Amino acid sequence: MVVERKGGKYNLLRYAQLFKDRIPPNLLPIGHDPGGNLVCISVGGNDHVTVYFWEHEFEVGECELPSYSNVYFVADNFHAFLETLTMPKE
Repeated sequence: MVVERKGGKYNLLRYAQLFKDRIPPNLLPIGHDPGGNLVCISVGGNDHVTVYFWEHEFEVGECELPSYSNVYFVADNFHAFLETLTMPKE
């Protein structure tokens, strides 16, 4: 995950605004993969601090409210998420 200066391509605020109507309202995008899917952290509700993977290929239609139907559990919290990361093999 890369976070650049304010206004940069990977700015967290920009991603939050870009996806606000496409992901559940309590999720904050904190990273993405090359396919346009997101890694998100819950910032409210019963699942506060839980990390999820949001798959854009199965998001709800334009007239529907975002749901968890295309959101998958990754880790209980950000620390646990970081512990799962590994360096790619060369």
